[in-house]
Amino acid sequence: MTVFTIKKYTIISKYAIFCVFSFVVTIEAKEMTVTEAAKAWIKSSTLQSITYDLDTKIHPTELLNIIARHGHLLPDTIKSELENLGFNFSRDVITTDRPQHLEHTIDQGLFRFHYSTTGEDAVNVTDVSSNGIPDYIDSVMAIFATIGTIDFDSLGYNLPPSDAWYIDQYNGGSGHYDIYIFNLPVGYYGYVQGENYAQSDNLLHRGDNENSLTVEQNAMVSFMAIRNNYSDFDGNELENLKVTSAHEFFHTIQYGYDGWEYGWVKEATAVWMEEFIYDEVNDCYQYLPEFFENPYDPFNYDTEHGYGAYIYFSYITEHWAPSTFIKSYWDNTIDYNSWDQDYSIQTLKQTMEDADLDFTGITQNFHIANGLLSSDTVFSIYSYAEADSFPSSNPYFTETIVLAEDDTTIEISSWMGSFASEYFLILVEDSSTFDLGIGNCCIQVDLYTDYQPDTNVAVYMSTIITGNNSTSAINKSNSQQIERDDVDSLILVVSGFNSNYDVINEYGEVEFHEIDYRINITVPNLLQSTNTKPVPDKITLKQNYPNPFNGKTTIDFNLSFQTNVKLDIFDISGRNINTILDEERPAGMHSINWNGKNQSGTNEGSGMYFYRIKVNNYENTRKLIYIK
Repeated sequence: MTVFTIKKYTIISKYAIFCVFSFVVTIEAKEMTVTEAAKAWIKSSTLQSITYDLDTKIHPTELLNIIARHGHLLPDTIKSELENLGFNFSRDVITTDRPQHLEHTIDQGLFRFHYSTTGEDAVNVTDVSSNGIPDYIDSVMAIFATIGTIDFDSLGYNLPPSDAWYIDQYNGGSGHYDIYIFNLPVGYYGYVQGENYAQSDNLLHRGDNENSLTVEQNAMVSFMAIRNNYSDFDGNELENLKVTSAHEFFHTIQYGYDGWEYGWVKEATAVWMEEFIYDEVNDCYQYLPEFFENPYDPFNYDTEHGYGAYIYFSYITEHWAPSTFIKSYWDNTIDYNSWDQDYSIQTLKQTMEDADLDFTGITQNFHIANGLLSSDTVFSIYSYAEADSFPSSNPYFTETIVLAEDDTTIEISSWMGSFASEYFLILVEDSSTFDLGIGNCCIQVDLYTDYQPDTNVAVYMSTIITGNNSTSAINKSNSQQIERDDVDSLILVVSGFNSNYDVINEYGEVEFHEIDYRINITVPNLLQSTNTKPVPDKITLKQNYPNPFNGKTTIDFNLSFQTNVKLDIFDISGRNINTILDEERPAGMHSINWNGKNQSGTNEGSGMYFYRIKVNNYENTRKLIYIK
């Protein structure tokens, strides 16, 4: 019996890069430091470049929130640079000053819009309707009318607190909610600046939103900034304007409940809101690759991960709760003071409990859905209606293991963060030509946490089983016997939970305990099947190498005679994405490369793919894994 031990010695994660040891290590759910936030804002404002750790355009609201909360800790040199960019350090809440040079204002309902038609901040002055208002501003006003109707009338959110009392600085000239439209730094969609606690002119009501029936502790007055154009952004300008407005105004609403709620959940629910109001735009898809490529990160690891975490709330509202679930979450934030502690998970659990939902069970189901990433309704609660449009076809696999033709015990030792998951792809080599043999009915898979010293840890295992006929089954158990003689592949889904989420370090960051576990896979002797399909002598298709691959991979095949050869690449849905060979080749060994691109020359997304050779009446198919 051969024993393999597989460990994640160099997982590239935002926690750390380190070896796995058999003791508990504390990892942090990281919030960007105030120095990092300040430097990002300074550089983006002065050099017109994006410095925040995202490959995409960003909503920098959380940069401002971190500076507002912790800016007094900055060294004087950085404070001075921020002051030159309009930050005010004279108040408890450190904020940017509002733009005061925009010469036009228009009031509509709750909102006052500020804009310019001259200089670098000018909007396009085209006025097709001849109503004296630039068409761009007309579009902005129409969008906010739609957003306001949905947020307040349909979903029932509280109006944001008024700044009418705010006499110690420029407040936009009225009690309207102020939206400033001007030339923002490159790459910024828009932002909301929390300025001061609501009703700060009245110490008895400081921090209380006067537009709600409850008493808040950290409700805040704010203003919004959006771009004067989105010409440098991908896609349609109007669509960018729509999702930006929906996203940023939801930050405004959040400030009316708890201005200090942690960044990940503010961004996750703001992205959820833009997708809810403007489902047809799907700008949110840009955040999914990072989320699916780091499944072992907790939800609340950091703000960058939080953008993609919107998919968790989408999963809940698609299968388990109405859209008002998000409002219930923000209602519950009022019961906590998140100034120096991340209560987001407590709040999430409370919201689920109020809705008679099981946090652990739903989160485990969510992880299974992310292992499938399918729109097929046959998977019911493990599906996404829009999964076929996602830029990712599968999550990051910690390991890909090929089961070969001998007695084998495979041991996997690994770890993850709390409320996170890991995925392991198990391929059964040439499963169509093997069966399990008499007396060897099952592949045994067992999960163990017996060396985990933390009693507050729970780990759950599920398997996604795919047969040779491409059908899938899902099993939930920490000890499983896979009773199938036609198993093609298994995806092991491991979900971890640690109730010690409320530990706070000296920097106000949440600390989690690493969740350690191991999996044993016992494979019975795979005997040659008696019903193996005969194949032409010496025509073989070999496993690609490297596998998984990034960049390019090589596929070798052998021909016993000169003939035409066709080699196709298929995605996991069975769609032919590229024919990489279709020509006559002589007898002998041949090699051909695939670079992860489709027929049109565009890179495909990370995931599982299939390559198929066809030679006369012979064909054979193998799997490969592409990591972009």
